[in-house]
Amino acid sequence: GHSHVLPPELRPPGQARLVARRLLGKAASRLRRLGFAATELHVDAKWVDGRRDGAKCRLAATDDSFCLLARMEALWQGLVAKRPTAPVKKVGVVLCGLVPREAVGGSLLDGLPGYPDGRRTLRLSQALDELNARYGRDAVSIGVGPGERMPQSKVAFTRIPDMEEFYE
Repeated sequence: GHSHVLPPELRPPGQARLVARRLLGKAASRLRRLGFAATELHVDAKWVDGRRDGAKCRLAATDDSFCLLARMEALWQGLVAKRPTAPVKKVGVVLCGLVPREAVGGSLLDGLPGYPDGRRTLRLSQALDELNARYGRDAVSIGVGPGERMPQSKVAFTRIPDMEEFYE
């Protein structure tokens, strides 16, 4: 997972949501690179007044950024509904219940009307990873427009990051 303490200009809930999306994209990219899929997603917010809220959901094992982002959006809407205008101080996302990617099968519903084709969106997620590995971090990203500020890579206190993480 990843978390980020937000500077004042990114504290409105809409801006904080974009940061959470970016963090989830990084986590999903790392998940694919390491060969895992997640079965649970946690999203949390710490508000400027010190209150904390979190939400989580179970997933069919996935490492698809588009599937994860769709689930995160639903969780985020639930968090923000409680305090729609309160500034957010910190956001975090965590992917849990990791399983080896080889153990994950496709869905019987893939491609049916009303159900996204998970194979197609996973291939797109993998293509984004390849472009970012080749052309640099954020050469291609999901959900953040040109000129919008992105959190910069940080070195964690608890471990030394792999070089590939600076391209995710």
